[in-house]
Amino acid sequence: MRSGVLEKIRVLEADLESCREGVVQQLLMKLSHPRHRILRDHFVLQQSAIAQKLSDKLLDCYLDEDEITQVKEEPTEEGDVLEAIRDFDAKVAELREYHKRYVNARPIEKSLATPDPSLLENVFTVAEQYGSYFDLQSHYQAYQNFCVESRLKGASYVASFPATLELHKFVETLPTLLLAGIPLRQKVSAFDVYKAFVFGLRDYLQAFYERYKPLDQTPLMEDLEIASKGYIEFRDVVVKNNLTQPQHLKRFEKTFAVWDYSSALEVGVTAAQVTEVGVCEAQIVRILSTSLAEIFTATEKKTSRMGSKTIEEIERERKEDDRLFFESIAVAEKHSATAAFVDRVAKAELTSVAQAAQQMQSAAGAQDDEEEAEFLGPDGKPLPKWLVKIMQLKKKFKCDVCGGEVFKGLKMYREHFVLERHAEGLRQLGVGSAHLHHFIGINEMGDVLRFRDILRQRLDLMNIRKRMRDDEENEETQDVNGNVMTKKSFIVFQGRRNNL
Repeated sequence: MRSGVLEKIRVLEADLESCREGVVQQLLMKLSHPRHRILRDHFVLQQSAIAQKLSDKLLDCYLDEDEITQVKEEPTEEGDVLEAIRDFDAKVAELREYHKRYVNARPIEKSLATPDPSLLENVFTVAEQYGSYFDLQSHYQAYQNFCVESRLKGASYVASFPATLELHKFVETLPTLLLAGIPLRQKVSAFDVYKAFVFGLRDYLQAFYERYKPLDQTPLMEDLEIASKGYIEFRDVVVKNNLTQPQHLKRFEKTFAVWDYSSALEVGVTAAQVTEVGVCEAQIVRILSTSLAEIFTATEKKTSRMGSKTIEEIERERKEDDRLFFESIAVAEKHSATAAFVDRVAKAELTSVAQAAQQMQSAAGAQDDEEEAEFLGPDGKPLPKWLVKIMQLKKKFKCDVCGGEVFKGLKMYREHFVLERHAEGLRQLGVGSAHLHHFIGINEMGDVLRFRDILRQRLDLMNIRKRMRDDEENEETQDVNGNVMTKKSFIVFQGRRNNL
């Protein structure tokens, strides 16, 4: 193997680890802003695609260098076996030589990627406002086309057709409109147009949910399946028992639409076509009442208030939403940077402690079997060997922050970071109560002091603008009479004098 190939493999593996850490850090955050949550989900998908490409490149490196295709061909003769063993030993020797030569190679530091706000620019339309509302304008136009087409084809029944709804009424009454607001005779008069309308609306809602929650498609699939099965069962009961009276179907009026199959057959519409449209109607109503109920409610309010708001009010609301969104991103980026630093320090400490504990264990040697009986369970009986190994009770971890206390087992060592004794030790080292969670995983006093100073510098940088503004406002100045006052007071005084 060439060292260049090994270095390339090391870099690719570091890139993969960076992608994984970035995704983990994002998924651990508690996000309050809806747009930030959507951005985080699409960022995870983006990082997954990057990780897939890196994995393909890494696999190509392994395949090209190790010649997996030839290795898979099992040798059949003794000479081939010896040759394969010699090749294997030669490659292992090259690996050892590489690690000896680059034993002090610096670790590859990768800054964790963070979501780019522009990632959502092409995901949602302007009317959808980054997943806050539905864009139903085109579907309302399809509904209007259906109303016109049904009046042209069903001229003899026009008197029984309701008037075409306005946009805000269409949005407010959409579920009721599909189930009972449009008469059956009007639906079958322009059946193809009506079918295109409901199928287009169902496909839009499904696509919107895939963009709104790209990492959680299960609720949508369940809703579609429940609505489909429910309508077919409802149809079978109606057809079998010939239930057409309103009192028999009252409990279904908010879930399924009642279709008269005999009337549909008169105009050439088959039962299978009616079932397809009925299932689609049920799925739309189900999605609007469960998976996307929150978005549908927000769209209703926005549509009803659309005519009462001025352009200035709409622009002010948009800017306020953008401000909250970018504030959420800033807080998340700060948390991600701090958490990544703590994670690196904690991992390094755990590794060093684990190595020290392993050396102590190997030094004990033959005493291991005798020490097994020292670990007793809650019932006072010795714990079995397999449980002692799983819990790593034979490993000892020391915490200088807690006064040099030694913990048996990795579980007890990790849990003690949230106990009061460890918190009190951090407070004595100058760590405020509000920042104790940042120091989880650090047990050396020197590391605590160094990270405390780094954390203070980060917090100070965040407040630098406030301090500069305070310094500027508290700057002393004099008026024409020689009176000394702060610049802020002088500006207020000047403003009052100008108003007189």
